[in-house]
Amino acid sequence: MSEQLAGPGQLTCIDSLCARGGLAAPESTTTCAMCGGPVGRVPSDKRHLVSVAVAGLPGTGSGRTPVRRRLAIVIPIAIGVVLLIFVARNPDVLHRFTGPEFAPGDCVHVKQHLIDFEMERTECTPNGIGTNLNDQVYRVESVQDTKDGQCPPGWDRVTFSNEPEDTTYCLVLDL
Repeated sequence: MSEQLAGPGQLTCIDSLCARGGLAAPESTTTCAMCGGPVGRVPSDKRHLVSVAVAGLPGTGSGRTPVRRRLAIVIPIAIGVVLLIFVARNPDVLHRFTGPEFAPGDCVHVKQHLIDFEMERTECTPNGIGTNLNDQVYRVESVQDTKDGQCPPGWDRVTFSNEPEDTTYCLVLDL
């Protein structure tokens, strides 16, 4: 039996481990005579050869995700994570869109944290004599939409300017 390489359009064993792989097989066979593996036809036109070669390239149908698609997924996720971290560290930024956090009539404590002060919502209970300054309860008298607002003066009044929120709160002791 003369063995010859399979040419375009001829059948050959397609099992990569078979010794007959690439050699011509008779047209009447459906399996390889040597290993019993499948047989296939060698492509007959150049377009098919090119499409088979391109299909094996990375990112062109071989099951790998193209770089552009990966970037289109990763970039929006990274932007979302950065925004989420920013809002978690700067919650007052949201108040620029949602409005002031406190409304007239709300009661608050003014607490000092390191170098700045912060208002915290609390129950409306009248202050007693000798109440600690950090435990004083203030009632929000008015809210102004600027960080440079002016409140009426008085011994029982406090002006609280919230810069990130761009709001001024006029507070009065809840007696």
